[in-house]
Amino acid sequence: MPNDIELYIHTDENHEPKLLKVPHDATVADLLKSIAPEGHHEYHLVIEDEEDAKEHHHRLCDCGIHHRRHVHCHRCRHVHVAVSFNGVDHDHQFTPAATIARVLEWALKKFNLTGHDAARKVLRLPDHPNDTLPPEAHIGSYAKAPKCDVHLNLTDDKNVNG
Repeated sequence: MPNDIELYIHTDENHEPKLLKVPHDATVADLLKSIAPEGHHEYHLVIEDEEDAKEHHHRLCDCGIHHRRHVHCHRCRHVHVAVSFNGVDHDHQFTPAATIARVLEWALKKFNLTGHDAARKVLRLPDHPNDTLPPEAHIGSYAKAPKCDVHLNLTDDKNVNG
């Protein structure tokens, strides 16, 4: 149907987005019902790297949500992110739709890393020290309600094992 749009849906259930086809004039609530039929009213929808959740009664086409857009559906309105580097922690709240690239950019500034010092830094989960978080992933994909928090390590892109 020509009035349908495909959206990349990010959630806390998967680190990879799911492609979903919806009518372009569907409401935010309609989209959330298709993702979480039982508890859709508890979810928020945020466009990738935007700050504010969209109101449930708004139509997707009126919210700037168009074909092949990345959106995040999550029960957390914000995710509390703590980043550790050389024994120092900094924290900040992000929308679940913030990309890992955006979180990394914030962390590099917070730890005053620039140039060569910043060039090869990546973010990793503490319990998966060999896995680099993909820059295009959403921070909300790593946070579960009701805690709505994530702890990350800022490291070099190559782990040196001695």
